[in-house]
Amino acid sequence: MPKRIILFLAIALGCLALDQGTKVWARRALGPREYSTVKKVIPGYFELRLAYNTGAAFSMGRKSPWTPYVLTVIGIGAVTALSIFAWRSKDGQRALQVGLGMLAGGAIGNILDRLLHGKVTDFVVWKYGKHEWPAWNIADAVLLLGVGVLLIAWPRDEAADAKAKEAKAAKAAKAAEAAEAKPQPKTDSKAKA
Repeated sequence: MPKRIILFLAIALGCLALDQGTKVWARRALGPREYSTVKKVIPGYFELRLAYNTGAAFSMGRKSPWTPYVLTVIGIGAVTALSIFAWRSKDGQRALQVGLGMLAGGAIGNILDRLLHGKVTDFVVWKYGKHEWPAWNIADAVLLLGVGVLLIAWPRDEAADAKAKEAKAAKAAKAAEAAEAKPQPKTDSKAKA
């Protein structure tokens, strides 16, 4: 198996395991939503509280009964596309593999929740004063970080690839010049006669 696929799979499976492990913990430690325990990590800013999301990001589409099915199909399509992209990439593009692996692991984590529970388990809540952001989970975090890795590091992979191509072309040109500059053995025309 190519190294690029091993890296992609290792990152995806690691993110998936972290996501699913923390969701199992949240469902057990924070209890059912009706009786959800709130664990204040940094009072007034950061707490852990069980929440479920039947919609997309920020609970969009949660009132439609079709939303979990549509999001599952979209998610499976996205993971398929990420896998194909990872397969077609080059071994040296590590940042690309890490970013794609994070995206795949996060997407699979939320797909599993929708398939197994009919909703996504969220439990991390950030707040400031009276403002509270929607709850999220590790899958959401690795999806966001995966996009960040791709935006920051992917151009570096492309630049390194272009630099390697230039170096290879320069080496080939130098070898061709050396071959042309090499003195050719002289043939004696008198010896032939």
